[in-house]
Amino acid sequence: MKFLVLLALFGVAAAAVHRAVNEELTADWVAFKAKHGKTYEDAEDLTRRTIWEKNLKKIEHHNIRASLGEHTYTLGMNKYGDLTATEFVETMNGYAMADKTDKSKGLSFMTPLNIQVPASVDWRTKGYVTPNLVDCSGDEGNQGCEGGLMDQAFTYIQKVGIELEKDYPYTAEDDTCVYKKSKKAAEDTGFVDIPSGDETALVAAIASVGPISVAIDASQDSFQLYAGGVYNEPACSSTQLDHGVLAVGYGTDPTGGDYYIVKNSWSDTWGVAGYILMSRNKDNQCGIATAASYPTV
Repeated sequence: MKFLVLLALFGVAAAAVHRAVNEELTADWVAFKAKHGKTYEDAEDLTRRTIWEKNLKKIEHHNIRASLGEHTYTLGMNKYGDLTATEFVETMNGYAMADKTDKSKGLSFMTPLNIQVPASVDWRTKGYVTPNLVDCSGDEGNQGCEGGLMDQAFTYIQKVGIELEKDYPYTAEDDTCVYKKSKKAAEDTGFVDIPSGDETALVAAIASVGPISVAIDASQDSFQLYAGGVYNEPACSSTQLDHGVLAVGYGTDPTGGDYYIVKNSWSDTWGVAGYILMSRNKDNQCGIATAASYPTV
């Protein structure tokens, strides 16, 4: 009798596991793992697949609403699609909110007199993001993947220099600093801070200076799965920032409205070839103008 009871319980448990996933998506799950080089043991595979299927449903529902004009951007599956929003933030976002110390004081940005700000600017040919800051700027107060400040990173560059992204690729992991002075591509003499929360000043800086480092709230699951369009996320915080990116331009979309062109550091497999259009002139949405700065050379 006990054997029959145990057998019945095993059957119920097996059925529950079976119902936890959509068998029609098995081939798609296998293809997803193959494309992104993912391999899991049985228990972990079930966990990751369950998360992946939930994200698929989220994408589908969001995009239906987008097709009805309720959203100005779309979502899509990417290599982070088998992570929960919490796991994604802990793995990928590393900006640390902190008070600036005396050793990281910069100049204040002053909008040039008589500047004529163009309607749109695009500096996407520049590509200045590099990850050796994650591994090597600890002495300036940054904490690797646990977070840091752009101004402290600029202080590091002033002292040591920086390599190109192709020579020091981003891995989303803390690692030993392997900076090679022989491959130094640039250095700076300090940095300039944009007035906090001032989007007019940020636009003027992008137009007159070039790409500007900005910190944003990238903790929403919609950011994790962003695929295109003008990202308008009212749930974003303008003060709780967790990710550093590069504003390389701005413009206006007839459907999505004003936007910033933002270069991320998660490779071209995320977003639109590594970029996102973030809402502009929406009360500093996602805090894009809260902690903006650029290096002086």
